[in-house]
Order: sequence, then C-alpha cells, then structure tokens
Amino acid sequence: MASLIQKGSTWKYLDDGSNQGTTWRNLDFNDNNWKTGEAQLGYGDGDEKTTLGFGSNSRNKNITSYFRKNFQVEDPKSVQGLDLSLLRDDGAVVYLNGTEVFRSNMPSGDINYSTAASSAISGADEDTFIKSVIDSGLLRQGDNVLAVEIHQSKASSSDISFDLGLTTSGGGDPGNPGNPTGAVQYEINHNPYLQLGDAPLDGYAGSETDQVEVLWQTIPKNSSVKDSFLVEYRPDNSSASWIAAPQVQKINTGTGNRVNHFTEIDGLKFDSDYEYRVKHLNQNGEVIETFQNKFRTRLPVGDKSSFSFAAYGDSAYTKNINGFRGVQGRINQMDPDFSILLGDNVYNGGSHLESDARLDPDLNPEAAKWMGSHIDYLSYGNHDIRTDGGGPSEDNYSNPIPVAGVTSTAQLPSSERPEHNYSFDYGDVHFATFDSNSLKDSSRLDGQLDWLEKDLAASDAKWKIVFAHHPVAGVPDKPENPGDNYYQQVVPRLKAAGVDLYLTGHSHTYAWSLPLTGQKNGKATYVNDRDKDYAKGAGLVQVVSGMGGKSLRGGSFSKFPFMAAGYTQDTNPASEFGFSNIKVTPDKLTIDYIAADDGSIIDSFSITDDETSNSDTTAPTLALTSPVDNGPNDSNPANNALKLDRTPGEFQFQLQDTGDGVDDKSVTSEAFTITKGGQLVSPQDYSFSYDAVKDLVTLKSTGNGFADGNYEIAINNGTTKIADLAGNQLASTKFTVDVDTATDPVPPTISKISFQQGLNGYTGTLDTYIQESSGNRNHSSASSLNVDGRDRGGSVQSLMRFEDIFGDQAGQISSGAKIKSAKLELEVTNRGDSIEFHRMLQDWSDKDTWGSLNNGIQANDVEAASKADAITGNIDKGLLSVDVTDSLKAWQSNPQSNFGWAILPTDSNGVDFNSAEGKTAPRLQIEFEAKGDPTTPTTPTTPTNPQISGKIIVGTNAADRLIGTPQDDLIQGGDGKDIIDSGNGNDVLTGGSEADTFVYNNLNGGVDTIKDFEIGSDRIDLSNIFKGSIGDDDGDDFDFDDSVKFVRSGSGTKVQVNPFGDDDDSGQFKTLAVLDNINPGQLGQKQFII
Repeated sequence: MASLIQKGSTWKYLDDGSNQGTTWRNLDFNDNNWKTGEAQLGYGDGDEKTTLGFGSNSRNKNITSYFRKNFQVEDPKSVQGLDLSLLRDDGAVVYLNGTEVFRSNMPSGDINYSTAASSAISGADEDTFIKSVIDSGLLRQGDNVLAVEIHQSKASSSDISFDLGLTTSGGGDPGNPGNPTGAVQYEINHNPYLQLGDAPLDGYAGSETDQVEVLWQTIPKNSSVKDSFLVEYRPDNSSASWIAAPQVQKINTGTGNRVNHFTEIDGLKFDSDYEYRVKHLNQNGEVIETFQNKFRTRLPVGDKSSFSFAAYGDSAYTKNINGFRGVQGRINQMDPDFSILLGDNVYNGGSHLESDARLDPDLNPEAAKWMGSHIDYLSYGNHDIRTDGGGPSEDNYSNPIPVAGVTSTAQLPSSERPEHNYSFDYGDVHFATFDSNSLKDSSRLDGQLDWLEKDLAASDAKWKIVFAHHPVAGVPDKPENPGDNYYQQVVPRLKAAGVDLYLTGHSHTYAWSLPLTGQKNGKATYVNDRDKDYAKGAGLVQVVSGMGGKSLRGGSFSKFPFMAAGYTQDTNPASEFGFSNIKVTPDKLTIDYIAADDGSIIDSFSITDDETSNSDTTAPTLALTSPVDNGPNDSNPANNALKLDRTPGEFQFQLQDTGDGVDDKSVTSEAFTITKGGQLVSPQDYSFSYDAVKDLVTLKSTGNGFADGNYEIAINNGTTKIADLAGNQLASTKFTVDVDTATDPVPPTISKISFQQGLNGYTGTLDTYIQESSGNRNHSSASSLNVDGRDRGGSVQSLMRFEDIFGDQAGQISSGAKIKSAKLELEVTNRGDSIEFHRMLQDWSDKDTWGSLNNGIQANDVEAASKADAITGNIDKGLLSVDVTDSLKAWQSNPQSNFGWAILPTDSNGVDFNSAEGKTAPRLQIEFEAKGDPTTPTTPTTPTNPQISGKIIVGTNAADRLIGTPQDDLIQGGDGKDIIDSGNGNDVLTGGSEADTFVYNNLNGGVDTIKDFEIGSDRIDLSNIFKGSIGDDDGDDFDFDDSVKFVRSGSGTKVQVNPFGDDDDSGQFKTLAVLDNINPGQLGQKQFII
C-alpha cells in the first residue's frame, strides 16, 4: 500500500457557483485560475482548514463546488487496485482522468451544476470517510488527475465538507519503478511510531547522546513469502546519505498472529531534528511501501530552555472514540513537545485488539499522525493491566528499564514488572512514574517509593514531576482519601523528595489541589494559598486530568477543602473533554486545562520558583489608555497631561510587567486618588475595578461622566503601592486631565472605511508566516497564521500588509485626511501569549520563507522597527482588536513605506488566527476626518441636510440611549455602549466605538442606514417585532433563516424581516435597514437579539 493522495492534502478548487460542464474533469484541463487550499475544505462546521465561498445570498447558496488534484504514478502496471477514502457533505461524484469512478449520495443518471444531492448528511456521517475500491486500469504513467464535485442537498444548507485519500492496494510502490510481486507476507496494521526505548539516565553509558525506538505492527497476508523491513534515518533538511538503523526485531503478540516490529536508533544529537523512513520490502528486496516522518530529540539534561507537554488519562475506547480523537486532534494542533499518558490508555481491558483505538490509523488518524513524530510516555491504569497484567501495553510501548549501576542509580524491587516504573529527563525536568495499581498493597507500594526516592535524590533537575494513574484523594467519583495508606505513604515521601507536581488520571474529572503537606488524624494538611500561583517547595500539588475521551462524570468537590478547583458535569462551568498543557520555564510551571473542542483555557494555575523569580529587578509600568494620552481626543501634546473637549466616562490604565507579573493583591483602589479641587471619593464619585487577566484598571464615573474641570490622578503616591511579584514597586505617577466641553464643536463628519480581502472587491491583503523549523517552506496559501516563540524548537513569525489603502481614488484614504483611529481585527482560533506588531522597514513577498529572509525577521530598525506599534497582552480565542493607529499615521505620511507588519511572539504559547485565505479574513478599520470636514463650532437645532427632516442627535462618551423622532434623523453615538432606537423615519445611524445595539420595535418605519455596524460587537434588537410569533399556535419551532434575510445592496446589505417567515402567505419581507460595508455572508443569528 502506498499513498497517492494523503488526507489533508492541498487541492485546486472552484467555489463561484459557475457551470463548469464536463471538461473540468479531464487531465488536460487548465485549472491555473482556480484557488488553492488544504483539506478539509468547506464551511459551516468550524473544522475546515480552508473555508469555501457560497455566493452572496446565505439563503440561496451555490449547489456545486469543484476540486482537482494531480498526482504522479511512475509504474501503473504495479498497481493492482486503488482504495478511495472520501469525506463528503452532502453528495459527491469522483472522476479519475476524466472517467467517473465513484458517486455517493447522488441521483443516478446525468448530473450538472444545479443537481442537488439525494439527501442531507448530518451527525457522525459528516465526519465519516466512505471507502471504495476503484479501477486502477485508468491510471497513466506520469501525471494523473482526480476530480471531485461536491453537491449540496439544498441551497439553504448550512455546511459543506470535503477531504479525500487515495492509496494503492496490493503490488508495489508506484513511485519506485520495478516490478515487485503482488504477494506480500505482511500488511501493516499500526503505522510506524516513536518511543524512547531503554534510554539510560544521565551519567551512565550511552547517555551522552539521545535515542528513539521505532515500532509498528503487522497482520499476516501470505505465509508462503518472506517480507523484510529497512529503517533509515538522517538529520532533517539535509542532503546527507540515509543511515541504516540496526536490524529490525520482532515480538509475536499472541493475538491474531499480530507481530510488533521494532528497532532502536541511538547516537542522536540532543535538541536536533531528524527524519526517518521505514521501507517495507518483498522477498526480492523491492519496495512495497514506504513510511516517512520527522521528529525532534529531547533537550539535554540541565538545558534551561522552555518547552511544553500534554498530560491526560482515561482515553482510547473503540466503542466511543470521538472524545479521544477530539483531544488528540487539539494536541496535534497545539503541538507540544511530547505527551504523558496518565493510565487507562486503552479500554476496557488493555488488549491488543482494543489498542487499535489508539494505534490503528483507520480508526484514529489523529493519534497515528501524532505518534509518528512525537513520543507518548505512559503510566499504567487499572484497565491497562486487565490483560496479562499489562502485557499488550508492554508490547506496544518501550520505556526505560531501571538497572542500578547500568542505566539508573536505583534498582526496582524484583517483583515489579519492567517498564511499569521508570524515569527520564527532558531539559531541566526529571520525570518519574510508578505503577499505582499498588495503592491498596502498602508493602508493595513502600518498595516502589524506596526506589522512587533514590531516583529523585540522584537528579539535580530544577523541576521534578511524578506521574501515575491514581489520585491520592480529592475527587468525587473515587473513594481514596487522606485517611488511606496510599495518601499517607505517597504525599509525605514525594514532598520530602522535592516533587513539584503529581499528575494523575483515573477520575473522569479535572481538578487540582492546593499544596499538600501531609495529614493529621486522617485529614489533609495543606497550604491555603488561593491565588493560583504556588511557591515551589510549599507542598505537593496534585493534578487530576482524566478528561481524555472515555466519559464525563458528575459530582461535587465541596467536601474537599484541600482541592483548589474542580470540574465535573455538575459544576458551573461544566467539565469538557480536554487535557493539561504544561509549560516549563526556568522559574515557572504553568498548568492549563485545555478544552478539546475549541482550544480555550478553561482554568489555569502555576508553580513559581521564588528564588529565581526574585532576580527580577524591573518595576512594572503604567499607561493611560482611555482616553489615550496624546491620542486623537487629546489636544495637549505633553506627556501625562491631557486636554479633552469631550466628557470622559472613565479612565483606564494598562499595567505591564516584563518580569514575573503584576502582584494582583497590590492593585487596589487605595493606590489611586483623583482630585478636582478636593479629593473625589470611591465609590461615591467613581468606581474602581481591576481585570487581573488583562492587568487593566478602570476608574468609572458613577454620574454622567467626569464633567468639566481640572483633574489630577495620582498613582502610588500614598502608602499603598502597586508592585510586581518580585516586590518591585511602580514609580509614583501623576496625570492631569483638563476637561472643557464649553466650546464643543459640532462633531465633524467621521468617515469609516474597512479593508478586508473580498470585501467590496478589495484584494490587497498580503499575509504569510515563516517558521524556523521549516526554513525553506512558504505558507502563502495557509488559511491560518501562527505566531509562536517556540514551535518544534524554533520561532514562528507572521507578516501582514494591506496594499493600496492610501490615495485619492474612491475607497482610499487621502493624504489630507486626519486619521482618528485604526484597528486591526483578527479572528483568533488558538489563544496564547502576547504578540507584538512591528512596522516592516523593507519589502517582502508572501512567498518568502525563514531562509529567504535571512533567519527570520529581526526587529533591529533595519528589517523591522525595534519598537512595537502595538502589544496585545495575553490573547483569548475569538475576535482580537488591535489599535494600529500609530502605524497608519506613519504610513499616511509616506505611503511608500507601507510594508505592513512583522507580527512577533513574546513567549512560547503560540497564537493562531485566520489569514486572508481563512474563514474570517483580517479586517483593517480606519476612522478619519476627511479634508474639508466642518470644524467650526455650531449648534444646529434643525438639520441643514435636505435628506434629514428630523433632528441631529449626538451621544456622549458614556453609555447612552438615543431615541429618534418619527422623521428622518441623523443619530450619532459616542464612545460608550449605546442603545439607539431610531423611531419610524429613514434615519442615518452611527453607533461609534464599543458594542452598540440598534433597536427596532415594529415594521411600520422607514429604512435606516447604519454606517458603522461592527461584526462581533454590535447587535440589532428585533425582540419586540418577534413577540407573539415565536412558538405560535401551530407549535412550529422558530427558524431564524426563514424569518430574517440578508440581500446585497451595493456595497452593503439589506436586513429584511418577516416575523412569520416563509409560512406567511403574503410572502412579504420588510426592509428595516441597510448596513454599509457589510456583505451578507458576514451576518447570522449571532448579530441579532430575537
């Protein structure tokens, strides 16, 4: 078997709804003008790598999308058959070199671009690959093409999906000419994967270099012939000759004639990238198939580089595998350095057949992909030992075997099974595990802990982590408690041995303890530290991470006062399938509970080495960010002195610390004083709030804003001081704010313009990312961009530019315009650390790579500006808005200098966001005052615009409710979260910044124009219109898509409403509003209140 087209490959595609006839299926068809994207391709499900278009009307989407993929076959005669694996939603027809070879969920007979699929696909069928054997006689020597058309079941369908794999069945590798015989001895059942093998600890023979063990499993095909295997390796990205690994050895598993094959590759350099391949040869030495992959070796002992790893238990179960596949898929996307398996890794009995749920690529492609390039280090759970005491796992995994004086300091008790108790090093962390199935056998457990104590004492690692299956106590679905011997033996001995973290599974919950110090009279003793940042050495912190995919359980943690946090199906928020992602730095362990479905951090805590962190001598800093000092509303050019002609509703201050972080306990209202003549008092005059996640302080007026007058805001001028965790105090700081609205001018006309790939025909967004570990690969067509300080051992940087945004043409910003603000909106799909936006100072192409840019981008004032124009702070999943006003002002003064941004990481937890080719392309929004806009103060009582017969209504910077008249009004919101009820005229509405709500009470009014509707923040309230129509007498369920329609209107979109939907005999839909610069595909039920 050889792969001709792998699942997840890059395809040519056409998604414009056109009629392509039949020529597109042929090999000689010219598809140069088609788009390119990675599978899965589609929309509507959220798991697409490439998002397809569906046309301008969400109620009348394109029925058919087209896909083409070329592939090479050097010897078609060697291919006896072709195995097709097809993911389709809804229907599909497949053509090989112009001839139909397969159709699924499609009517018989001729079809065309308007032919609907036979039925809608839903549920598990949306993720199921349909398999079929197709005719290999259609193959040609050299170039071939597979063409696929995907059809929707109806034009209003909510989603579409496509992916495909094509492999040879029988015979040899068509990419390796020759004529291998068709008969083979083995079929590979488990693809080659990696383990550490019997690696010695530091200081013992062989520890000078690293090693891996390559394993795979076969099932018999024909015993009359003899196959063989050849394993080779070499440094990655090199032209060096392949090096043959030692001779392959075999283990007969005793189950269905399954055979495990393995060999060890040693003498590898630490912290280095390698590639390896496994060749399956027939008895004539001819290649039948080849498996090839890459890996990175461990950090050497004592290396203080940061890294991360995943930890989870209770996972693979053949009868219900989707939960675990989701967990493994999310781990693959985050790409930590390795995983730790916390037991019950194979349900129900740990047998070889049940192990297919983890190792069979057809059942679990996510796990097979991961294990081909990463190591899983396992501990043994109670389910794992049900078959032969864990024999199948011993066959399938290869761990170090402690032999005193040979590979290890300490010797295990002779009664212990090899590989159930072992240790290894990774950088400055020493890991160890023991078989906790001994929890009720105190004598056996005592012998294991004797070995473990000696092993831990021999290590000089900064951090020591022990992992096993069973928690010592503190979970609602298991009986262990501090009165048991298990707790009383494990906790004091691991604490005394300097163990920082005890990772466990067993309980299908997620939880962690406070630092445990022991027990007294059967009750746990602990350090009652509730700030989620524990001091190294304070006690043993236990993590329970049993959410790997088997099941989710309920219960309460209320009876366990020593547990810091816990999640079950009965808690709020409830538990989710997921895992621990553990980040290791020289002075901190950060443990995040990651949700498998969206990658969000559900909760988090850390363990800090105070001795290391106290080396931080840099004090935190503070900036006034609302209103912005020297921002667009500040007419005083001096620093820390503002003059405002608008009433501010609040003052916001951003704290930053470059060391170990702000001490949240020190940020109190007593550190801030506001005076205006006399001192203002909190909370009577203003409220104080502190967002500890964003390090953001808000002083909010309790009245109608901070009215006219001279204010002085003093920070850290009293006895209460803001400081960081190392004790460094913020410098005393003062701001003066002069608010004078007496000569407020009529607000000038503020124009807003948006640049987004595909919006109003704009095609000027250029973006890519460059990766140190794949230095010569370009990512110009990637649907997602990545910024990461450490990914596979190297940095990842992104580049982004919006071209042709300055000029005197329509849709551009003129040189005479005054830019008021600019924000860049990114759809974040994986949350992470802060990122920085540096203006590029030299040109670049989206075809550039890490290598072509001379080892990435340097912020050195030559390649990119050394000072960042914007720094985000830690980033959550969802819409990220970045203030890039400084960049836009600089480029406006010299448009030729617009080379865009270098987006650079600040730490090792990477961030992913959609590219211009992604589902939600980056959007640049700019507010500006055009040249010639009115600036002379006037106070009109009636509009002078002949199209405005009502009033001009202008809001403040606070949260206003603005109500229009029955006539045609001009309503402009301010900087607050406004509610705008326009009345019944044909009104022109501007919400302003913040999240605004536009209210409609009936269908009797005119048609409004909303100038600045913002996707992701603004909403339209239709609740009064739909009263009485939702849940009508017929009992029909309300269907948003049947009652609200979006129709393109010039550069905007009409919002049309009929509360009785398509069932209304009149069929009349009333247009309520036109949303400027919004296309129909951006709108859905999330933007409405019903």
